[in-house]
Amino acid sequence: MKRTISILALAFAVGVVGSPMTASAQDMYRVKITNLTPGQAFTPFLLVTHSPDMNIYLPGTPASEELRAIAEGGNFMPMKEKYMGMMGVMDITEGTAPTTPGVTADFVISGMYGYRLSLVAMLLPTNDGFVGANMMLPMEGGTMGYAYGYDAGTEMNDELCSSIPNPGLQDMECDARGHGETIGMGEGAIVIHSGIHGHGDFMPMYRDWKNPVARITITKM
Repeated sequence: MKRTISILALAFAVGVVGSPMTASAQDMYRVKITNLTPGQAFTPFLLVTHSPDMNIYLPGTPASEELRAIAEGGNFMPMKEKYMGMMGVMDITEGTAPTTPGVTADFVISGMYGYRLSLVAMLLPTNDGFVGANMMLPMEGGTMGYAYGYDAGTEMNDELCSSIPNPGLQDMECDARGHGETIGMGEGAIVIHSGIHGHGDFMPMYRDWKNPVARITITKM
């Protein structure tokens, strides 16, 4: 009887000590993304907090079909569906509107120290350009980093309105007839985007950029 009582007491003690650790394992983080470009909009972002052994994109490798949907058409739903509930993924959230030059998008997402935050959105107007970042979540306080403009390598950069979607941005030269995911003949792998060169419908003096394209701040709440 004494042995049974001792085991129950030990189990209770472990439970009491362990509960606060479990509660504090998941924290909330505020993420702010500021568009640093002079003439590129970011389509609504997808943000994922995940274990450090995962990558939702990896420069120098072929883009996934889910990333292609973002880079060519701004559609994050396939990637969201892929990672929703996947082992190693802690949380997913998304934006509801484009982030235009000079504007800061604000998000709240759960995570924990040691995990990473990945974010992606289409660079618009481009054929298959996207803004991407992968940052470690801080233990305390906050951290700041920058996101680069990447080329998914899945579509030829013709810079034509006929192959680039327009989600209703008033300052975009294209009408609503453009669409993505149709041309192909890209670089074949994710590379740093070379920008707007002016051989299509867009003028570099208004649409080109230099990396980085966004500033990111992550603050533990």
